[in-house]
Amino acid sequence: MKKTFIHILIIFLSFSVSNTIKADIIAEYSLNMMLNTDLSSAIDINVTLQNNSASSLISAYTIDFPFEITNANAILEGNPVSILLDKENGISKLTVDFLANVIKPNQKANLVLNIFTLNSLKDLFKTKQLYLPYPTSNYTYSKIDVSIIYPIILGSISYSSEHRYITERVDDNFSKVSFKQTSPVFFIWGNPEVNLNFKSTISNRKDSINHSLFNLIPEYSNQVVDYQQVFKADYALVDKHNNNFAFLTIEPNSSLGLLSNANIKLNSVVIDSTYPGKYGWNLDLDSILGQKIYSKISQGTDNISKFNSLNEFLFLNYSLNTDKITTESLKSIWDNNVNTLNSLQYCSLIVATAEYLGLDAKVEYGYNIFGSSQSINPSLWCSVFADNRNLVFDFVNQKNQGYAVFTSSSIDRIKMGIWHPSQSYNDILGIITGNSVIANVTEVVNNTVNIPLVPKLTTVFPKNVFSGEFYSAVININNLSSKILKFDSLNINNESVLKNLQIGELNKAIMPLQSNSLKIDYLRETDFVLNLSRDVKVEAELNNITVSNSTEVRFEPDYKLLALFVLILHVTLSIFIYLVYKLLRRKL
Repeated sequence: MKKTFIHILIIFLSFSVSNTIKADIIAEYSLNMMLNTDLSSAIDINVTLQNNSASSLISAYTIDFPFEITNANAILEGNPVSILLDKENGISKLTVDFLANVIKPNQKANLVLNIFTLNSLKDLFKTKQLYLPYPTSNYTYSKIDVSIIYPIILGSISYSSEHRYITERVDDNFSKVSFKQTSPVFFIWGNPEVNLNFKSTISNRKDSINHSLFNLIPEYSNQVVDYQQVFKADYALVDKHNNNFAFLTIEPNSSLGLLSNANIKLNSVVIDSTYPGKYGWNLDLDSILGQKIYSKISQGTDNISKFNSLNEFLFLNYSLNTDKITTESLKSIWDNNVNTLNSLQYCSLIVATAEYLGLDAKVEYGYNIFGSSQSINPSLWCSVFADNRNLVFDFVNQKNQGYAVFTSSSIDRIKMGIWHPSQSYNDILGIITGNSVIANVTEVVNNTVNIPLVPKLTTVFPKNVFSGEFYSAVININNLSSKILKFDSLNINNESVLKNLQIGELNKAIMPLQSNSLKIDYLRETDFVLNLSRDVKVEAELNNITVSNSTEVRFEPDYKLLALFVLILHVTLSIFIYLVYKLLRRKL
């Protein structure tokens, strides 16, 4: 009965508020939050409401909190007013009824909310998370100021939804962050640590052998990867953008099951900003969309404001296209009848604008780990390097959240790589092919420390080699560590053979937790030797670890070549003697 009464009262208040929403209401909002060492929180909210309507009354105020409120009270211009709290599934809806203290036309009033919660933070992936509310009442907010004081024992703070903030130390135990809020804010304290699991199948329906590439998780300055389990592959491949792939051979009319598990640790260290060459996605200023984009970025005084204006325009005027992504879809962006964008089309507009402004930009892909703790699909976003920071634009996230916002942190996602139109071999985790690689994200229960292990190098050379002719050798490297081993150098008898590891734009590397065999072609002993045994030394540096091996190889003369050489020498001498003889006869 009590619950029914509460719902009836909410409906009544909502009707009352809806009448006032239509009024011209200007509001100023200030939130001050104190996070105590026991993780309880005291929140003070001050809202100044200016009723510029000629006839409507303001009789209530509502705000939603993404955590459970324990206690709250409200005062309007010094008068206590009624509060209704509706709690469900860890979320609290707070409705303030002004009772007889309504705000009349052309009047201003100040509302003070004092709120207490036992724990506004959420524990996930070894982090403390705070999702800060944003005033949802349909008023015009001229100013929204926020400050949060938090205990330093929580660790470093990462910002997922704001790009302008001020941090300061309050005392030995507390720090403070303050900013002007433009959307819901997601804060993370600590460094996320997750287990990422892949379970995929690659099939070959051809009657001949087929080859395939499968994305492996790369390491960055803010992303440390340790494989706990990985499927068998011929070897790993690495491109110039630090993308990692497993090279797989699939037998005719068969399938390969790919199971892998990796422990990934993220931190808030600024990513080493490596950007590919220009994408060449030109801003079509002759189109209607191009003119609108030009108008939006012309309104901004700096890069941040330019992209804020552009991003808000795209968010408000285009819905999310969830159909299969193809590179062909990029050709239709500038058509006048387009009103939807997929994530790749959206990124192409951001990148084109960035390059028009002379900025570096890139398309990235991976997984957003805080969107769900279960199975997650790969996503695609883009980054622009502006004002000495990486600005991250994620169209799918914005549409899911319901707010136009870009971020300056990527600690909330696992990055799988960078995509560029020149990478014909990269299907972006299956996003382009339509066979997306779904990942399962779980908490780390037992964190095992991986001790770097020195790889073992062995070689297989032919027993006998003809001098001066090309031959091949096989280098076997057993990688016992949880890391992908990339070649810093590879020398045979002090001569570099790194080029032998290149396959187009990619270079061979060694898969973690397994042994890979690499064939080295186009070797040759250039010295002319006769039945001479030599030690051939192979020395490799992988991830700053040096390993070597020596093998005895017997170099023999190629008797066919010797016979040919003698024959050519004999013919040459004969011709020379004949010409000399003819010359002497003429003189005599």
